Amino acid sequence: MKIRKWIAWLAVAAGLLLLHGACAEAQELGLYDPFEREPVTVTWQEMNVPRDTMLPVYSAPFEDAWRGAGGKAAVNTTEGFSLVGTLQGETWGLVSYQVDDKSRRLGWIRMPEGASGKYQTGDMWINRMPLRVTRSVALTDDPRSGNRQIRTLEAGEQVIGMFLYAARGKVYVETRNEGKTVWGLIPADAVEDITQTFLAAEGDVMKIREGVTIIGSVSRMEYIPDEESSMEDWDYRDVAYVQPGDISIGMLDLYVANSQAVHQVELPHSLRWIGMEGISTGSLTELRFGGGLEISNDALYAVRIDRVVLSREYTGAIPDGQYVEVKRWDVEEGNPVYRDIDGVLFSADGKTLLRYPYARPDDHYDVPAGTEEIADYAFADNAMGIPLRSISLPLGLKRIGAYAFSGCGSLLSLAVPLTVKEVAPNAFANCVSLERLSLPPGMTAELSSWVKREDFSTGFRGDNWGTYPKPAEKEEWEQEYETFPSYPVWLDNAEGSGTVPVYASPAAQTSSGTEPAGSRQYVFDVQNGRANLGEDRWVDLNNTRNESEYVFFRITDAEPADPDKRYSEDGRRWQFYGIEQEAAGFSAVDNDSYEETTFPIRECLLYRERTGSGERMGIIVPEGDSAALLDAPGGAKQAHLYFGTQAKILEESEGWVRIETTYGTGWIRPDELTVVAEEP
Repeated sequence: MKIRKWIAWLAVAAGLLLLHGACAEAQELGLYDPFEREPVTVTWQEMNVPRDTMLPVYSAPFEDAWRGAGGKAAVNTTEGFSLVGTLQGETWGLVSYQVDDKSRRLGWIRMPEGASGKYQTGDMWINRMPLRVTRSVALTDDPRSGNRQIRTLEAGEQVIGMFLYAARGKVYVETRNEGKTVWGLIPADAVEDITQTFLAAEGDVMKIREGVTIIGSVSRMEYIPDEESSMEDWDYRDVAYVQPGDISIGMLDLYVANSQAVHQVELPHSLRWIGMEGISTGSLTELRFGGGLEISNDALYAVRIDRVVLSREYTGAIPDGQYVEVKRWDVEEGNPVYRDIDGVLFSADGKTLLRYPYARPDDHYDVPAGTEEIADYAFADNAMGIPLRSISLPLGLKRIGAYAFSGCGSLLSLAVPLTVKEVAPNAFANCVSLERLSLPPGMTAELSSWVKREDFSTGFRGDNWGTYPKPAEKEEWEQEYETFPSYPVWLDNAEGSGTVPVYASPAAQTSSGTEPAGSRQYVFDVQNGRANLGEDRWVDLNNTRNESEYVFFRITDAEPADPDKRYSEDGRRWQFYGIEQEAAGFSAVDNDSYEETTFPIRECLLYRERTGSGERMGIIVPEGDSAALLDAPGGAKQAHLYFGTQAKILEESEGWVRIETTYGTGWIRPDELTVVAEEP
């Protein structure tokens, strides 16, 4: 008897160990587990159907999907069932229901019209991960015992993974049965992730294989009206619209595992959706969007693109996202929605300027004649690095959209033509350098509530003397929660050396200290013509210089010039992470420790993204506070340049180098210039 108990205990322990292993395998797949939350029991009243209604059950949220019970699977609303979640914009519900004493079933019902919104809070998160079956296993729709087998999957079969049922060590997959799409459960330790087989990196080109239909998140955000609020975009839901055979490779990080930067991406014709942050973190020479493709409003993240091409058939949203810098927009002839004019994106009829390329290095732009509208967010740059200092608007312009020039941090002045009849709210939000705004007679423009403009109250009176309204007095609670988007500046003075006076308040008459000219600072507030550098440090605005950090290029990598200094003492290679003051920062990381160090810029090799233009670039590394930009070799000073100023090298002559900068073209000594090479 004792032996039997001992054997039984060993069997239970072995089962628990197997279950633990299966759960670990399930977790490693990185799939969402909707079963972590307790399913909600639903009644026929809440489903808005009569008692004893039989709702057809499908194995997948498609009308032509395979059905169990010989094609007659159904659930009785009187007996009740559990709702796990929804898909297809909350039109299909995943239900778990009792079949008999030994088993339950998972399946999908069409949500009846008028079903209680209590259980509809947006669709479940879903993956469409390509998996390969590693051994023969049974596919079942029974989440517990697995008694109800649909068919056997053989080793080598490809399936699509969507959900986890980690507590049972199973993964919910899509495959085919009897010529129809079927979703069911198989052991999670019987599959392997084959996402990488759909990606092929050849040099700096990433090719995505045909068959991939989704990049990034499968889910998307839909805004819904809020009956209790006047703002319709306060409420939203996540929805997932999937099709049979959809395959997602998840977020495409342009910096692949072998640390080889990707500069070109070839998207497949099968691609139909790019979700949130689908393409991220890198620099591309070109990215082409084809017909039939839909994209999220934030499909891109932290990407610099020399050229975005919209095909003749592309009619989706404007490719965009956070920290996205485009140098040029090109549209194929015949596109019914878009066209480009000199690299700027317009509507097909050329009357609406839709998007200015933020990475374009020009400091002035003439909006072409015939333009009638500046669209919402057309020039908006959240990073405040757009280098435009002036923009010429044409007669005939009728409307300036909301946030049209938001974040144009270098813009100094703007004259709005008399033909403009509407300036939408926040059109000039966060234009932190704007000194003069000319408006048509009788017209006012709303300032952003996020930027204090009391100091410019006399500057916003246009040439026609139309009065610009001074901001209304804010309530105490508004002042407490008011924020200001900080932006980088260089402290500057006429000499380009020495110090800049600092004041303890925006109204102080005498200086309380100094800061070195040429130092990199951040502005956190603007009042009375002064900029706050943090704490009680205020400097005059005319002693600050606001400029894009990436005028000609972005430094993507660096390494110590001395090969013996490229590794830490324990043999780990130093990895570049950024420029700090006048040094390059490096780190060494492994599973056990993290270490940082810096090397002077002069002792490093700097690399920028590969452009193939053949042009030579560099940055200014002055020996003193600043370097003098001369009108001729050994000639007169015409500007001073601080550390980090980017330069295009034009020619070298007898120990002098002629360069182009945002402060003009001139000559400099070569020992004050560090050449930046294209990536090796």
